[in-house]
Amino acid sequence: MRLVFLDPDAREFSPDWEQVAANTVGGLRSAAGTDTDDPQLVRTVGELSLKSAELRRLWDRHDIRQETHEAKCFRHSGGRAARPPPPPPASHSPAL
Repeated sequence: MRLVFLDPDAREFSPDWEQVAANTVGGLRSAAGTDTDDPQLVRTVGELSLKSAELRRLWDRHDIRQETHEAKCFRHSGGRAARPPPPPPASHSPAL
């Protein structure tokens, strides 16, 4: 959470930052479930809300996201975006 919302280089590092941020907040809401009064959750969201308008905006949407298995894209120091190769089809089974 802190890396996504507080690191000034996060947007440069992740070309898909908006999606990463939305998934991060939605995942936290999903993990919290109905225990929104959990002291650790309240502290974390409170701290980040004070420091990040984007976190406040996304938290206020109340979106919930389940864990995703989508490919992540990162921009390395050379400036180009690097995406991992797609996973094999689900029906693919390696030969024994």
